[in-house]
Amino acid sequence: MTDFETIYREHPDRYDELVRAEDVEENLSRTLRGLCSLEGAEVLEVGAGTGRVTRILLEAGVKHVRATEVQPAMLQRAREVLVGYGDRATFEVADARQLAVA
Repeated sequence: MTDFETIYREHPDRYDELVRAEDVEENLSRTLRGLCSLEGAEVLEVGAGTGRVTRILLEAGVKHVRATEVQPAMLQRAREVLVGYGDRATFEVADARQLAVA
């Protein structure tokens, strides 16, 4: 097992703390908003991790995010930090290579 898998499985809270500090200037949010209209969109997020990008999408006005992640512990952390968004986000343990998407 590689080190990152151990971190994802055993330390999702610490990983979440680390990635929240990556984009203090909010470049990702600006870039996503500049690429397309997010207001009212329905999004499939593959590899949601602990929900950092999921939150950006929800704050940008996305109607619903289907957040998928192969590592259950990471997805559980996303559920915890995004609880305030109610049913605008759903979480699914899934391998991107096996997603059934229309």
